Amino acid sequence: MVHDRTSFSTQTSPSKKSLKYWRWLFPLALLASLGMHGLVLFSPVSPSDDELVPPPDPEEDGIAIIKIDAPQPRPQAVSPANATDPNAVRTARPAAPTAATRAPQTAPTQGNSASGPAAAPRRADSSTAGRGRTPAANTRANRNQASQANRPTVPDLSAVDSVRNPNTPAPNVASPTSSAATAAASSADLFEEYVKVFEAYNGVKISEEDATTFRQRWLESFRDRGSDFADLDVQPLRDFDPLPYASNICLPNSPQAAQVLVMVNADGEVDEYQQFIQRTGYRNFDSAARQAIESHAFPEADTPQAYLAEIEVDYDSDECEWPPEVDKLPDDYFAVLETYVGPTLTTPAEATAAREAWLKTLSTAEENELPQTDEFVAANFEDFDQKVDYPLAICLPIEPKNTQWGVIVNADGSLNSEPELLRSAGYQNFDDRAKELVENFDFAETGESQLYVVEVPVDYNSVNCQSLDSDEFEVPTATYSASNNGGEPLSDAASPGATSPQTTAFNPEQQARLIEAGRQNIEANTVGSLNALPEIAAASIESGWPDGIDRSCFLANLTPEQGPIPVDAAEDAVILSESFDFVPLTLSRLYGAEVIDAGEYCGAPLLQMTLGGTPQLFSSTIGFGAGNSNALVIIWSADPRE
Repeated sequence: MVHDRTSFSTQTSPSKKSLKYWRWLFPLALLASLGMHGLVLFSPVSPSDDELVPPPDPEEDGIAIIKIDAPQPRPQAVSPANATDPNAVRTARPAAPTAATRAPQTAPTQGNSASGPAAAPRRADSSTAGRGRTPAANTRANRNQASQANRPTVPDLSAVDSVRNPNTPAPNVASPTSSAATAAASSADLFEEYVKVFEAYNGVKISEEDATTFRQRWLESFRDRGSDFADLDVQPLRDFDPLPYASNICLPNSPQAAQVLVMVNADGEVDEYQQFIQRTGYRNFDSAARQAIESHAFPEADTPQAYLAEIEVDYDSDECEWPPEVDKLPDDYFAVLETYVGPTLTTPAEATAAREAWLKTLSTAEENELPQTDEFVAANFEDFDQKVDYPLAICLPIEPKNTQWGVIVNADGSLNSEPELLRSAGYQNFDDRAKELVENFDFAETGESQLYVVEVPVDYNSVNCQSLDSDEFEVPTATYSASNNGGEPLSDAASPGATSPQTTAFNPEQQARLIEAGRQNIEANTVGSLNALPEIAAASIESGWPDGIDRSCFLANLTPEQGPIPVDAAEDAVILSESFDFVPLTLSRLYGAEVIDAGEYCGAPLLQMTLGGTPQLFSSTIGFGAGNSNALVIIWSADPRE
């Protein structure tokens, strides 16, 4: 094949010429491009003020780098359901108080306010004695100073410029003001719980003999239900968490463990009839024990099961706190409160028994100036018009009772011996000052020795006293002194009547519903079975009515057909077939109201029944029968004393 050389040469010549020029232009363009990039990269740029961060000066700014561990979750307080878990986190109790700071149940010390344990024997002398007040290291002022001293100091960084900190932000710590407010609110709540427990104190302790009787009677009540109930063995049951008491403020006496007989059917359901054979000594703890039983998951079984449930209260007398941290209340208030020694020797029945025992002692005494007689009789002394003052006028958890004293007065009007306490106010402070009033009273000369019973009331008004939930209290500039003869105030002080009276807002419709529902609950309960047997009820009341209580104050009539008929001023009369001491708890349960002590009327204890803190009804309770094994309850729509 022959190629055309001329043609080929003509086509390629222009390409070679063009390529020759590009060989020179490409290096020049690359060099120019690199120069432009370098110019841009190395040109200086002015920074903004926000982005300029000066290096810190360690000497001037004092900046330190600290490693902070990641925040850990706070431990939670143990709920009652987990109280027995050894691995659970518990809130710490306060340090155990010394003997001088312990609660009302500790041993007395000299030189302070009178006090004594609820169940301890009283001192024979008339001097004011009791548990010592808190030492200086534990006073309220020093507690506040210690709190300020122990509070960690926080540096003032307000003048330091804000910088971007790569570390995690500081935790949000409440200010001292908000922390103090929270602590004060918490302290008030704990004190309110303490007062409610204190108000429900009755000191009831069932003897072993009575417990055995109650147990036999309880078992026999089920015999007529069939062969499954014929031979039941009572099984101990302690699978209960302790009843909580969060305030940890020292109580008048240590609560006992509640012991309750419980019948459970084959399906694990609790029978309504439960029998206490030991009480805690506090009505609200008894009620909480009953609720714990009702909410307990009992196992199913082939036959009914009988249990003896034992439930303790989370309380330790060696670790409780006294005095409470309630700054709005004066120290003089706690000086009275800590001397509570009741309820022993505070009821009319106990006063009557003490009077009889005192007269019997005089009849067997070898040396006295009394005329010889087979039986001594003491007349009520009517000319004593003095009272034990209480100028603070702040409500006490339990109303003080009128004290009674047995005295032997010589022919010349002098006392033959120390007055004998026949009825206590419930507070050693008031008892000691009442005794001083009697010892310093000028009895008239009669020409021969006389036996008297002198009643000394406490100037206390449960209606017009300053309520404990008040934001502030009117406190007199000077108060009484227990060592001041006659109990007179050291200077002018506000009297109880000077306080603003509290309005009792009764609701007639609410009262009617309470009365009707309460009676229905009583009649449907085994404790109210006697109300359906008026003939037996009337005979029992007639034969067992207690001495010293005026029946005409409560009953208009007593017939076999209708049983007890209350006076016109009363709303209802019901009978409870249980010990007189247990009535407040039963009324609270069956009427659905809070029941607190309101003093007495015509020689019988008077209770106040409230809803949401508002009084609605009053009830008088009269024990009758052997050992006050039954109780007559008179329901009032208003205070019968007014």
